[in-house]
Amino acid sequence: MFDRLKKMFGKSEAPVGTTTWTAHISGMHCGSCAMNIDSALEELDGVIDAHTDYRSNTLTLRVKAEFSTNLENEKKVREIVAGLGYKMEKVER
Repeated sequence: MFDRLKKMFGKSEAPVGTTTWTAHISGMHCGSCAMNIDSALEELDGVIDAHTDYRSNTLTLRVKAEFSTNLENEKKVREIVAGLGYKMEKVER
């Protein structure tokens, strides 16, 4: 979604009031795995956009700033990923 906005408005930076998380995801085998993770995480209140790449095993999660400051939200994200059968490691904000 953010990539589409970037093309429309020509901006490469994240919108004000957002934070980007990146994480390593293990256990994915195909694009459907990545799409399942994206769809599940985009349902969380406070998540703006999720992009998972199974080839590089990375998750990029764009969230509202207030979502990022609540440590319980990282736990929720990890639980969702684990519930889908994958493991989230090395979260960077």
